[in-house]
Amino acid sequence: MNQYIGRRQIGPVFFSWQYIGSADDRVEVRWRSSTIVEEPLPLPPGRNPLAFSVEDPSDNRLRVTGVLKFDSQPAKLVVDNFNYPDAANGSNCHLDHVVLFPESPPQPTPPAPDDRASEEALLVERSLESDLFPYLYLAQWPDISAAELRDRFVQYDPESAPEDSLYRQLLAARAEGRDAMLEQADLFLSGRPPYSGRYLRDIAALGAPMDQLSHLDMEFRADPPASLGAFKQRTEAALDMGGWESIAEYWQGEAYARLSQRCWQNLFALSVQPGFNRQLADQLLRTLALAGLIGRIVDGEDKPAAWPAARLQAGIEATTVLPGTLFPMPPAQGGLGGGDFVAPVPYAIGDLELVRQRLCRYELGEVSGIENVMRGEYKESSQRSLRESRVEELASEESSDSYSSESAGQRRDLLAETLNTLKENFQYHYESQYGPPAKQLTVIVDGRVEPVDEQPQKVAAEEVACSARALTQRAASSLARRVHWQRSSASLNRDESHTLRRVDASQMEANVRAVYRWVNKVYQCWTVALGRCFVLEFFVREPARGYIASAFSLRGLSLREPPPLVDFGVETFLDISTDPESPSYYARLAAEYQVVDLQPPPSRESRSSASFQSGDPVSWQSLSVEPGYGASSAKVSVSPGPGSDDLQLSIAVGQRRCQYPGGEEEPLYLDGETEQVPAAVVTAADCGAYSVAIEVKAELTAEALERWQLDTYRAIAAGCEQQRQRYYDTLSGWPGNRKKASELGVRETVREELRRNIVRQLLREVEALTGERGDLALGEERYVQFFQRALAWDEMAYAFTVKTENDLGTAISQRYRGEDELFSAFLQAGFSRVLLPVSPKFSYRMLYFLASGQIWPGVDTLAPAFCPERENEPDYRYINLVNALKEADSEPPREAPADRWELVVPTEMTVLQDSGELPVFKEGES
Repeated sequence: MNQYIGRRQIGPVFFSWQYIGSADDRVEVRWRSSTIVEEPLPLPPGRNPLAFSVEDPSDNRLRVTGVLKFDSQPAKLVVDNFNYPDAANGSNCHLDHVVLFPESPPQPTPPAPDDRASEEALLVERSLESDLFPYLYLAQWPDISAAELRDRFVQYDPESAPEDSLYRQLLAARAEGRDAMLEQADLFLSGRPPYSGRYLRDIAALGAPMDQLSHLDMEFRADPPASLGAFKQRTEAALDMGGWESIAEYWQGEAYARLSQRCWQNLFALSVQPGFNRQLADQLLRTLALAGLIGRIVDGEDKPAAWPAARLQAGIEATTVLPGTLFPMPPAQGGLGGGDFVAPVPYAIGDLELVRQRLCRYELGEVSGIENVMRGEYKESSQRSLRESRVEELASEESSDSYSSESAGQRRDLLAETLNTLKENFQYHYESQYGPPAKQLTVIVDGRVEPVDEQPQKVAAEEVACSARALTQRAASSLARRVHWQRSSASLNRDESHTLRRVDASQMEANVRAVYRWVNKVYQCWTVALGRCFVLEFFVREPARGYIASAFSLRGLSLREPPPLVDFGVETFLDISTDPESPSYYARLAAEYQVVDLQPPPSRESRSSASFQSGDPVSWQSLSVEPGYGASSAKVSVSPGPGSDDLQLSIAVGQRRCQYPGGEEEPLYLDGETEQVPAAVVTAADCGAYSVAIEVKAELTAEALERWQLDTYRAIAAGCEQQRQRYYDTLSGWPGNRKKASELGVRETVREELRRNIVRQLLREVEALTGERGDLALGEERYVQFFQRALAWDEMAYAFTVKTENDLGTAISQRYRGEDELFSAFLQAGFSRVLLPVSPKFSYRMLYFLASGQIWPGVDTLAPAFCPERENEPDYRYINLVNALKEADSEPPREAPADRWELVVPTEMTVLQDSGELPVFKEGES
């Protein structure tokens, strides 16, 4: 017997083993100082092969999975289907059939190369392959069929729910609202009546054999069975029930039905409170998926021909569907109820392709010039051009793009022309946008096809490469036309560089012809499949509003353009009003234009008074009137003293008189006297004691009011002019008005603003679906992190719709127009339509979020699906999407197309042809 003791590291995973024929023989697998597997060697019969899987609790993308297999004759330990995270590049690595022992014999040393053959061979350097642009081909997803619904999904039967089950209580509580459902789930998870003892806490509480299904499902997902026989054999070994007949009998009995109900009820409680026990939720989902598959096999489809490997795998990876009578839960009271925004919706399924290119060769192109010299002659020609100055100017404009090589610059030319080609119809709906230098251009082509007989049709895989091929060929053709135009125009202005050409035919016996040819680059292009994802569609209202508001806020200004005075009905100073209800009220205008140095309006009237006492027969005084006022009336009051019953008085105020007694009760209407109003009291001698009081009321004159209106108008008009000038000065300070901004910088600004708007829209979707406003603030950061990871922001595509309403200041668009087309469209847009792919690792969790407004904390592929009821009919839109994703996952990787296509891209280089013969082009050549 050979003895094997060793240790091996593969990535971050350590394998150690001992197989020497002792009782201590074992194999151990460790990751991050934690033991994943520790089993004796040889592996026990029921655990050979042994599947293992573990993931990082903080990031479920970091996962180690594999299958250990041990053969006794001869002794051999192999790890198969091995996946581990690679920290160097942030991706997952996959290995198959890694032999731990025995070690493979060393390979023989290859013979030394023949130096002579190398010297005789022609050395050709292979050019590097490079990415041209990512390419997302969109197609609609078909409706699910009955067979796919049966094989790929597990559904709950509401009719089987006991009367005292949590399902029945949640169904009754749903009519009362979300809070009532949360209360029932809390009672269940805390083990309080009427649900005492029903919460599992751990999958082991189910007991054998149900507690083994979760681990068995994990093994099947890591190493799917190849046939029904293999499935039965591994299931029998794991459940240890004595054979398949015993398993079938148990699955048809009451014990299984009771435990299955218990699993469903626990899953309902954990779905109402996602995150309460993430591990148990994942185990329940695995258990229900595998239990459902076994049940379908037991219930009459127990034939090997009916269960190929693909159908078995679909059943193992089946998605649990939460009943539409309960889920998604209704929003809490006080929620937005949908809000005044357009909710994000799944738009299409996209095949993510990458168009790659490789420089194959250089070839001669069209004739760039011909020099003819007769025999015996000597010809010298020179040419001046602006080539160097133009190159320097272009380099300064594109310096922010950081292209450091000629090949990168050539790719950018091809990319720019590809973008221009996309502006044509191209027989597809398209969206395009610039990205960072690593992904210069993202193209989304919508290849939706019309249904036939109301049945959605699938798009052939060949159409994906065909579309990319047509796109690049048309772009290269357009580039060829544009470069040719640049050559023609440049040849008219070459004044700085000096090119001297000499053709000497003085010693020749025949005429000489020198033919100069343009040099073309020939690229080979092909598409590479990167995976499949679904795309969300967002509509963002006024996408630039936040950007403009922040720019103005930094300068202490409001986003709104200060309106002119005429907007308030003020055309002249006479329109300044003292009426608080008037739009031209002076205080409102002062607040609008921040005017503080104002005098309040004068009072409408003023009063002055004088009193007269008995003594002299004639008494007189002058009553003063404030400037700007005119006396309008006077009131006389007489108080006779004791013993003055026969008192008689004659009272005069201005030009008006009255007698006492009898005449003093009526007011005296005056003639608008200003400055002074004379008053006199005349009485007979020895008439007795008396006292006379005279009060004069003066009203504001029209001239005084107009003077105040004029002064107020001057101050407010000055404030208005100052505010508007400051507003326009702020506009003139925009980067695009001083110098042209970098294209990449502009696009990053646009993308960042769109990202903020989309995140804000998704948070409002959470409020609309859950109604959790107060609790949302505490968990907002968790949602934002989920959006950041789940959405492929680098692949965002967008288009702007110019608004028709005249708001947000048309001066912004007028002053910025023409500096940058994209940024101008961004500033003027009333709506932005954004297509945003979802990362494939978050597809199922994103669908869960869109339906419920909650984040599923478990494994992505285990996230439950929803089938809500709409008017008592099931709504399969989410199930259709999940099914389309499953179909994409089950498809084998598409091989690279054999028919790669070539692109001929012109350059500005020229070469002298060896002979003087003019070229003759065949069909298809240029």
